[in-house]
Amino acid sequence: MYYTALRESLAFASEVKALVGSGLVPNQKNPEAITGLLLLGSVPAPATGIRGVRCLMPGHYLVAGPSGVAVHKYWDLEPSGCGDQAELKETLEDAVKRHLVSDVPLGVFLSGGVDSAALVALASRSKFSLATLTVVFDETEFSEATEARCIAQSFGADHREVRVTSQHFIDEVPNVLRVMDQPTNDGVNTYFVSRAARQAGLTVVLSGLGGDEVFGGYKHYRWLARYGNSIRRFSALPAVLRKAMLGTAVRYGRVRGRENWMRLSSLEDRVSDEGLYLALRGFFAARQVRALLDVDEREVRMVAEEYLGAFRPPAAHGIASGPVFRHLEMQRYLHDQLLRDTDVFSMAHSIEVRVPFLDHKVVECVARAPQPEVNRQNRHGNKPLLTEAVGEPAVCEAARRTKRGFAFPFGKWMRMHSHELREMALAGGYLNRRTIGQLWNEFDSGRLHWSRAWMLAVIGAGK
Repeated sequence: MYYTALRESLAFASEVKALVGSGLVPNQKNPEAITGLLLLGSVPAPATGIRGVRCLMPGHYLVAGPSGVAVHKYWDLEPSGCGDQAELKETLEDAVKRHLVSDVPLGVFLSGGVDSAALVALASRSKFSLATLTVVFDETEFSEATEARCIAQSFGADHREVRVTSQHFIDEVPNVLRVMDQPTNDGVNTYFVSRAARQAGLTVVLSGLGGDEVFGGYKHYRWLARYGNSIRRFSALPAVLRKAMLGTAVRYGRVRGRENWMRLSSLEDRVSDEGLYLALRGFFAARQVRALLDVDEREVRMVAEEYLGAFRPPAAHGIASGPVFRHLEMQRYLHDQLLRDTDVFSMAHSIEVRVPFLDHKVVECVARAPQPEVNRQNRHGNKPLLTEAVGEPAVCEAARRTKRGFAFPFGKWMRMHSHELREMALAGGYLNRRTIGQLWNEFDSGRLHWSRAWMLAVIGAGK
């Protein structure tokens, strides 16, 4: 929900562009939000890309009256006690059962991964007539058709496959940009899979979104658990030595076109959880952001501190703490990107996407588990808390496969249409054209991730 407090009234809507379209809010870009967008990959809430428009944060409510607008928090994740496997199994089954309540056709977005496999397994226990939907590609290295088909067959689902090609992508770019609310580097995959769901006759779909954040599916969680002590020792080194080591790494990243190495510059002043988040989860490196916006280092640092420091949990766990990093990731990557994009691009096709793994009872139950339990792996592979709670062989098999994520062949498709997209990026006039050209050359040569080039095109298109 987005709102703007006017002189004698309050205007609110579910999309920023609705408020702009009303004429009540001038269509003026918010420079700080654009800096945050380039640093993080999405506009960091409660800011929006438009001056004067704010996002109402999760777990908050707003009161408007003669004295103005006040925002209050009514809920936050504060786990207490210690959860066990039996409790998690029961909580998961109850959450999925409640999310299946529907009087219209309902399905599950199914990839070959463990999250969607677990959803299908849990949904099948309700004796609900279930449809599953998988997007397939001509590029076999991205297509999970075989794995998804096997999972659907294991649980007796009505399985459907929809093919998406590079031509579909380039033909739909204008429509993707038209329905996009705030600029983002992601969400195009949700646009296509939601369109496919609509074509398949579905109107409500369950998604495994949030499974990685809740059940510790990302490899950097285990990396932090393994190397947290080493990071803390590194932070205690003399500043001169630490800066010299990081400076060498950053220069290596620049020469080799390694963005992850370049983002280590966020740790040069001091090693912090916010800096680690930018290094591991950031988008453009700070140096690239400065060049794109023609701003100085201080402005970029202030934005990073404002939008990451504000969400440090009250209980300090020390540098390189898994709970702190996960808290930041849920507030930023999950809320500002994954959930926002899913909402916008699914509703563009009148699809209601439900996310049972983010049911607050499930999240609270997992949060009560000891950190070693969340970060461990077992013989069944990734996310043992989830696989053991579901207890199905097909789900365990999905967990043993190499994690690929819900990925489309966008890099390949964009290079096939690089010229058109480059011109789109250069047309905007908001970012430095010379820097855009340099970055696009790096994309064409395979030295810049496709999502960065896509972001340049999105901003160039006026989003």
